[in-house]
Amino acid sequence: MIAGQVLDDMREKGAIDDLDREFGLLAARMDGGGGPAVAVAAALASAATGRGHTGLATEKLVEQAGPWLGPDESADRLVARLDASPICGDGAEPTPLVRDARRVYLYRYWNHERRLAEALNQRNAPALEAPAPAALKSGLDRLFPPAGGNRIDWQKVAAALAALRRLAIISGGPGTGKTSTVVRILALLVEQTAGECRIALAAPTGKAAARMEQAIAEAREGLAVDKSVRDAIPGEAVTIHRLLGAGVHGRFRHDANNPLPVDVLVVDEVSMVDLALMVRLEAALPAHARLVLLGDRDQLASVEPGSVFAELCLGANGFSPAVAADLGSATGFDVPPRDVEVLPDCAVALERGYRFTDDSGIGALAASVREGDAERALNVLRDGRGEATRIDIAAGQGIGAVVAERLLPEVRDRLAQIAAGAAPESVFARYGAMQVLAPLREGPRGVGTINREIERLLFAEGLVGDDPWYLGRPVLVTVNDYGLGLVNGDLGVILPWGEAAEARACFPGEGGPRWLHPARLPAHETAWALTVHKAQGSEFDRVEVVLPDADSPVLSRELIYTAVTRARRQVALWGGPEILVTAIGRRVERETGLAERLAMERLSGA
Repeated sequence: MIAGQVLDDMREKGAIDDLDREFGLLAARMDGGGGPAVAVAAALASAATGRGHTGLATEKLVEQAGPWLGPDESADRLVARLDASPICGDGAEPTPLVRDARRVYLYRYWNHERRLAEALNQRNAPALEAPAPAALKSGLDRLFPPAGGNRIDWQKVAAALAALRRLAIISGGPGTGKTSTVVRILALLVEQTAGECRIALAAPTGKAAARMEQAIAEAREGLAVDKSVRDAIPGEAVTIHRLLGAGVHGRFRHDANNPLPVDVLVVDEVSMVDLALMVRLEAALPAHARLVLLGDRDQLASVEPGSVFAELCLGANGFSPAVAADLGSATGFDVPPRDVEVLPDCAVALERGYRFTDDSGIGALAASVREGDAERALNVLRDGRGEATRIDIAAGQGIGAVVAERLLPEVRDRLAQIAAGAAPESVFARYGAMQVLAPLREGPRGVGTINREIERLLFAEGLVGDDPWYLGRPVLVTVNDYGLGLVNGDLGVILPWGEAAEARACFPGEGGPRWLHPARLPAHETAWALTVHKAQGSEFDRVEVVLPDADSPVLSRELIYTAVTRARRQVALWGGPEILVTAIGRRVERETGLAERLAMERLSGA
């Protein structure tokens, strides 16, 4: 079969993988025509989703297909073949591929973008029961006391927006006050509804949910409100999957036919939420409910296809004259109107940082990376202020000596703490204070190598034996197991249990430590070091970032920014300056049509 031979060649040269090949073969069978053109196009469209794109621009598809087509093929002929094929349509009916004016999609992702754009534009509307203007202004003035000057307090504007409308999107970097803002939003809504609003808190991973829960609890205690209002703000945050009632075979208990019993839903770390999950979440939310989305638009996008949160933030601080006037009346600020095409009247970017001072090493480094200023980033790392440093390791140089010097003392102390009989809560706190991160899973400086090197050094010193369940081993769950109450991203530690001090996996739990026999653990891995993606949604006092010794497609400005902003007090980047400059100079570009569709849906519904 000619198509099969071409697809095999594409796979061998790394253009597609096995799954893409099978999709191409299916397309060839369904097409029934001669030549490999349609099979090649289908395989390339499938491969694009594996790189995070939801669709593939038609001109890029033609360019990528060129080397695999015969000399008689042309761009126009390839597009004509697709349009004439039964496997490709315009979306009116389900077909394996969809081609619109700009892109070729797998039907699933085209449909996800369409559904999400339609749903968010419908939710982007005034609240069905907005608070009275005088009561809203009074509550805002009390919860956001004036700081002096004429500078707009965007936290206060975000709170007014969430009270007045059903969709509020709040983006901000570390220390810009997203959590304190959302807690005051919830207090405001509880006051305005006399406590008659059902609130839910969610995040994409277990770590992010736990961090959200802790941050909400801390911020709640400092509110200038009655105790009854504080008590009405929920103290539990759950994963999105748990909120939706995830079960076997990817099914969810809550959907459009069985919506969530909530009036206000707050979702944190939305940059990690992929397109498919956001569609399910929006579909399960009642039409009247307020949806508040929190995140950092400059962080890494989700592992799965799409860059949902970044696209939703394209209209940040863009308000129509009427909404700008309402926000101004509620807050006392002169909120300027500004026309935007994507989701106007619902997104706010918090601009002022509170965690880091102007001369903070972490804050300056994060800002330099975010702005793509590699020279300034290197200057910050050279400044020697202690908060942000660079450990110079030349290309090709091993990391064993640096691991022994910078990491092993901390690991020894952790094991000594466990040997001394420390309570699990103290162990979790110690393990959560410092984390090693790396962009790559494998390779000379990948997570696997770092984990193995730490264990080799511990074994050499006699601190651990050859038992894989040695006390002190950190374990990261890599799949969801709802029967055990564990989800992808949960971190535990092997600790002594009972009078016999038997090795058990111990995880933080709502009612105290949760113990599990190691044999019952779902898929997991050692977690002395984590990938940057796995650490998203977490924060640590100290972060050590081990950069690879050679360029890799995963290195990007967003990845370095995400790694740096996991640190609260100290961050160290291991590697030569060249690799850092390369990473900061590369932006993640994902081919999607969500922003365009949001604009189109809005105009069509106007």
